[in-house]
Amino acid sequence: MADSMAGPLYIGCYSVWDDDADDEANERWQHETLKSPEPITYGQYMGETDLLSSPPRAAKSLGPGVWQRLEAIR
Repeated sequence: MADSMAGPLYIGCYSVWDDDADDEANERWQHETLKSPEPITYGQYMGETDLLSSPPRAAKSLGPGVWQRLEAIR
């Protein structure tokens, strides 16, 4: 794995539930919980990032300028 960004701390938030009827409430909780540290964070781990629900997260997974270089190559 090639990382272009590293930080002194990694935070992961995982949630598990059994009943499909709880999907909406638990997914909402997960997304809201992950919003709270956004003002003090500066990156995302791409391997655990939902790029389909939030495409801009891909750019946050890489160091400054790397996303632009990848886009230029593509």
